[in-house]
Amino acid sequence: MQNHAFAREQLVIHNEFVIAEALSPFNKWVTGEEVHHDPTPFECVEHFIQNGGLDEVTRLEDELTWEI
Repeated sequence: MQNHAFAREQLVIHNEFVIAEALSPFNKWVTGEEVHHDPTPFECVEHFIQNGGLDEVTRLEDELTWEI
């Protein structure tokens, strides 16, 4: 059961990191430049994923050693 708890905690950390990056001021600015208006949170997340942000987060996480 400990492995499931650890995996669940990793997933929570992963999701929080992805959301923080997708809704960051930088990504909001870049998304706004693309959509030509103040982007919604959904547009920011969509832009982040479509432009490789999620892949980059996953790659960085693979390089880290998670210690909880």
